Amino acid sequence: MARLTDPVTILKGVGEAKAKLFANLNIFTLGDLICHFPRGYEDRTKLVTIGELTPDVPACFRAMVMNNPRTAHIRKGLDMTKVQLADTTGRLNVTFFNNRFAAGQLEYGREYIFYGAVSGDFVGYNMTNPVFENPDSPGLTTRRVLPIYPLTAGLTNAAVGKAVLQALAVCDPPAEILPETVRAEYGILPAEEAYRAIHQPRDMEQAAQAKKRLIFEEFFVFSAGLSLMRAARAEKKCEPYTNFNMKPFYGSLPFTLTGAQSRAVAEILSDFRTGRPMNRLVQGDVGSGKTMVAAAAAYCAAGNGAQTALMAPTEILAEQHYASLSKLFTPLGIAVDLLTGSMTLKQKREVRERLASGQTQVVVGTHALLTDATHFLNLGLVIADEQHRFGVAQRSKLSEKGEDPHLLVMSATPIPRTLALLMYGDLDVSVLDELPPGREPVETFLVGESYRARINAFIRKQVAEGHQCFVVCPAVEENQELGVKAASAWAETLQKTVFPDLRIALLHGQMKG
Repeated sequence: MARLTDPVTILKGVGEAKAKLFANLNIFTLGDLICHFPRGYEDRTKLVTIGELTPDVPACFRAMVMNNPRTAHIRKGLDMTKVQLADTTGRLNVTFFNNRFAAGQLEYGREYIFYGAVSGDFVGYNMTNPVFENPDSPGLTTRRVLPIYPLTAGLTNAAVGKAVLQALAVCDPPAEILPETVRAEYGILPAEEAYRAIHQPRDMEQAAQAKKRLIFEEFFVFSAGLSLMRAARAEKKCEPYTNFNMKPFYGSLPFTLTGAQSRAVAEILSDFRTGRPMNRLVQGDVGSGKTMVAAAAAYCAAGNGAQTALMAPTEILAEQHYASLSKLFTPLGIAVDLLTGSMTLKQKREVRERLASGQTQVVVGTHALLTDATHFLNLGLVIADEQHRFGVAQRSKLSEKGEDPHLLVMSATPIPRTLALLMYGDLDVSVLDELPPGREPVETFLVGESYRARINAFIRKQVAEGHQCFVVCPAVEENQELGVKAASAWAETLQKTVFPDLRIALLHGQMKG
């Protein structure tokens, strides 16, 4: 019996060349192959008649070959074989291109099971390159639920499916990890049955049950891992903060925090009192005031002799945070620094010296904060902006620069609370669900091309009121493969055709300066 760790080359028909193709799909072992799950299925179990075939809808049908296949050589590299099929409801012309061998397997007067999609109009229907099988043979491509696998150039769906079935024949699937009581409570298939059914379902219901099992298993392992992380976090200790005088900070603000901001700050200060490292996610829409909540946390940390590191995903965002925090903290006697990759070696060295000596209390930066050359005197709070841009490993690497510092992550991604608790199960969640006074909610609409005229009218109205409009394109230059609007071409179209009377400017990252 083979093992899950054995290479795919032990399978019949999988040599070094095909193994390289599988490697493009990150498939190296039998275990990888068995865990290469279908992206979908084609239900080929239902047989219809020729008269029931619908244009462009693939279907299985049984029909008789009404003539000997005739092959014509059209030109170099192109052969065309034609044959006519029939059942009691009608006739159908079938064409095979460059597939003389397959067409040659069809015998005049015999019936076969075909699978394909008809095309055409009232003039006549035709089917091109259908797959077919003898009705007396086991259904491999017809009369079954066929798994459709993720592929790479050079690998066909049939080749992947054949290799998977070989692997299941010579190797047991991954072992059962779900307790029997859990499977019984949630109606989950056993592991071996699920791994076989996901690749060879007898019907769509069994395929759905197998998929449910494997998804459940992933979330079960994920949840168990989060529970272990929470348990490990509960065992960590840190010095509880004692100075919670926030009046100077609040007094320096030209506005009053919203109820949601005040609630989030209170939750953070409560974490600081526990003597355990905080792990908290602050989630709120753009403009909800997440940065001010983070600033309050940094102020409290500074008041307790701890340094704060705020890591942003881009240098532009880091510079924006640095500008706003410097303006806020400098009058309060808190030193703020910026550390990014584009700074000169001298600038970075000077900032790192101030961090190591404790002169800098708050530093804002990018991935430059993660380098081995960056040291802190007493890192007590790590803030990560746009949580989804940083992995757990990056958060951990920055946290390791202190002795179990508090962690605060911020995200503007609108995540339902239940999903947030699942995605960030190792974090407590604070939600900013109200905007500061004077800030209007941002409305977002997804519309089709049929709304183009209305959108253009809306743009013209905004310009007439003295506003500016931005049109964002997914590409700079035209790309035939992607088929998306390019900024350069669209700007020209807007200027010459749509808004010839308005001033149109083009701006993209490939421009100099």
